[in-house]
Amino acid sequence: MLLWGVYAVAVLLIVLGSFTNLVRDYESPVALDTAGPLYIVFVLYLVICTGLASLNLIRTAMPAV
Repeated sequence: MLLWGVYAVAVLLIVLGSFTNLVRDYESPVALDTAGPLYIVFVLYLVICTGLASLNLIRTAMPAV
């Protein structure tokens, strides 16, 4: 169930990032890499997924009790 939630958030970020300026502001004349208002959500998503993957790897490496 958690995996489907992660996939749903990923699809939502992909759609919002592809068709809007919410994740990355492409219309900004200031710089090439201008973050949009949802960029922090994207970063948090990556950090959470990395943390959960690390926990899963650690749990797999631990011997069964």
